[in-house]
Amino acid sequence: MHANLGAVIAAGESLDKVAGDTNPLGLGLGIRGEYRPRVDLGWVIGGRLLYFLGTRATLPTGEIKAHSWLFAADAGHAFDLRPLWLEPLVALGLQMRELAGRPALTTRNGQGFIAGSRSGSQLGFYLAPGLRATLPLSALSDVLQNLYLGVDTQLGLVFADSVHSQVELLVHAGLRL
Repeated sequence: MHANLGAVIAAGESLDKVAGDTNPLGLGLGIRGEYRPRVDLGWVIGGRLLYFLGTRATLPTGEIKAHSWLFAADAGHAFDLRPLWLEPLVALGLQMRELAGRPALTTRNGQGFIAGSRSGSQLGFYLAPGLRATLPLSALSDVLQNLYLGVDTQLGLVFADSVHSQVELLVHAGLRL
């Protein structure tokens, strides 16, 4: 048995056209954990909770803000490339995108305007294939045997009223339990 629990700093970019070119991702902060029931088999299950600060934009109609929450479980297989672990994975979960302000609307026919407030939330099913690299810091020094450092990169798809795509980079560090 092996487990990791750590803090995450993330960066994300929406590949969609969002009102005012706001990015509902941007800088993210959160926690993640993983569990390996049998290290010799290589299977890994885990999860993460992230808050993305998003961005703001000024439009002729006023300011618009966007940010996101992400809750996901992931599963993959860890390949022991000593001292590095390389883990192809798939994450499944929920993502909430929140938009506040009075945006101009981008439609298929061009730019339009929605009168009144357009604030609201959009919940979607999250699916993200990706790749994680984890380095137990004991590879650097025995004093650091209970610490790890990792990096994930993922292509996220969010299925809501339409399909949204995004790219994410997560850097995490924490305890090996």
